[in-house]
Amino acid sequence: LITLCVSIVRDGRLAISQLELLPATEKCQLLEEFNRTATPYPHERTIGELFEAQVAVTPDAVALVSGGRSLSYGELNQKVNRMAHALRRRFGVQAEDRIGLLLDRTEWVVISMLAVLKCGAAYVPIDPAFPQERIDYILQNSDCKLLLADADAQANLQEWPAAALCDPRSLQDEDCSNPPPAASAEVLAYVMYTSGSTGKPKGVMLTQRNLLSFQANMTTRFGLRASDTIYA
Repeated sequence: LITLCVSIVRDGRLAISQLELLPATEKCQLLEEFNRTATPYPHERTIGELFEAQVAVTPDAVALVSGGRSLSYGELNQKVNRMAHALRRRFGVQAEDRIGLLLDRTEWVVISMLAVLKCGAAYVPIDPAFPQERIDYILQNSDCKLLLADADAQANLQEWPAAALCDPRSLQDEDCSNPPPAASAEVLAYVMYTSGSTGKPKGVMLTQRNLLSFQANMTTRFGLRASDTIYA
C-alpha cells in the first residue's frame, strides 16, 4: 500500500484521498446500512393532537399514577384542558412563550407540561431543590412569561412579579373541552438547562417534532406497548 501511494503521488494523476482502502461491500455497510435508521412517525402532528387521539381511544385507561393517586386518560385530559384554557384567557399564553415549571414531582407536573404544550408554548422545568441562585438565573435567562409554582416554592420568589406567578392547582375553573390547536410540530416544546459544569447552565431547546421523533425511537427500540409502565 505504501509503495502504491508513493507511486501515485509521484505520478501526480491521483491524490491519496481518492484511494479506496475498504472493499465496496464493507464501505456500503459502514456508510449506508449502519446509517439506515429512518423510522416513520407522525412528524406533522402535535403532541396535544396525539394525546387527544389516545384519549378518544382509551378514555378510561390509567394514564398517570402519582403518590397513590391515579388519573385516567379522560380525567387527565380534562384537567389539562382546563389549565390550557386558563393559560390562554388569563395570561395570554401563546405559541413559543416560555412557561417556567417550579413544581415538585406530582401529577401537576405532567398536567402543566401537557397544558403548556396544548397552548403551543414551551415549558422550562426547574427543580425546587436547586439553589435559589440557580433558579433565579434560569428564570432570567429563559425569559419566562409565566411561572407555575406551588405555595412552598412561591415563598422564595419575592422578586418574581406576582402577576406572572400562579399555582397550577388554581387553574381548574375553565371549560374542560379540547382547546383549538395552537401550534405546529415545529414550535418549541421545552427548554432544558444543563448542570452548568462548564460555568453557567445553558438551555437546550427542543421542538415538538424532536419529542415525537424521540417517542417513535423509544417505541421501536424497546418495543413499548400500551400495557407497559414507564417510571420516571
